[in-house]
Amino acid sequence: AAPQLPPFAPPAPGPMHENLAAKGDGQWVPMRDPRRPDDPPRMFKTLLHADKSRSWSEVFIVALDLRQVEIHPVAGYQEPASATPEAEQYERFAKIPEKHHDILLAAFNGGFMAEHGQYGMKLDGVTLLPANDRGCTLVQYDDGSLRVASWPTLAPDEPRLAWYRQAPPCMYEDGKINPQLAGNFKGRWGATLDGNTVIRRSAVGLNESRDILYVAITNHTTARVLADAMRHAGATTVAQMDVNWSYPKFVTYEPVDVQLKPIALAKGFEFEDDLYLRKRSMRDFFYVTRKDVTVAAAAP
Repeated sequence: AAPQLPPFAPPAPGPMHENLAAKGDGQWVPMRDPRRPDDPPRMFKTLLHADKSRSWSEVFIVALDLRQVEIHPVAGYQEPASATPEAEQYERFAKIPEKHHDILLAAFNGGFMAEHGQYGMKLDGVTLLPANDRGCTLVQYDDGSLRVASWPTLAPDEPRLAWYRQAPPCMYEDGKINPQLAGNFKGRWGATLDGNTVIRRSAVGLNESRDILYVAITNHTTARVLADAMRHAGATTVAQMDVNWSYPKFVTYEPVDVQLKPIALAKGFEFEDDLYLRKRSMRDFFYVTRKDVTVAAAAP
């Protein structure tokens, strides 16, 4: 029999601002697989009220156990726009392959459109859009491990990268905040918008040991609030993925009347009920599947 892994238990960060906290702020809640409710949880979620000056601002964060899940990138049928000859030949299926529907757990949005920064993407051995040195980059190595880092740090490893997707400059890297995010220059994290603009945003980040992937989606946040909330939750390196009302999303999947349907992480996020499943997506995204591993049950 395969050895049992210890149960997944991300450290609870607690609330960011006691005076704003709602019940449960900073406490991890297990997200059970509705098709296998007795399985130990592979994902946990929490909510943080992270903005001292906006009590209504919310950051929803999911912690994914990278021992128990696999992350898969998918190119949209238009985005990111192709910029290489090999990309022109690449067939963009732009949805979750049916062979993975049975082990599908969740999906979340990808990055900016190509025109907003030319942030690169490579998958299936094909570079759609070359990486650029500004980009904070989520990568998977050939051995399956994930890393988030500035591209100059990762570039020497490019032959060993199974895939990558770039985002604007790292908000945090190795636990240190980007000086431009800490200062007054925040334009890089809002496409054409000022970084102080209060909008919906999404981000990914890894903890120091790189075995937990954090994914955040927000309501009404500045870039700095998103970054600090991710750092508070446990991420040491943080990349903002996308912004604006309709793009950031995180969904789980459960069967409804035999068909799989996406379920929103929180109220107020709207999408079609075939999201990433039965209709091709214009934009790139990631999806999450279960790995076949044995995890001990948490102590009662």
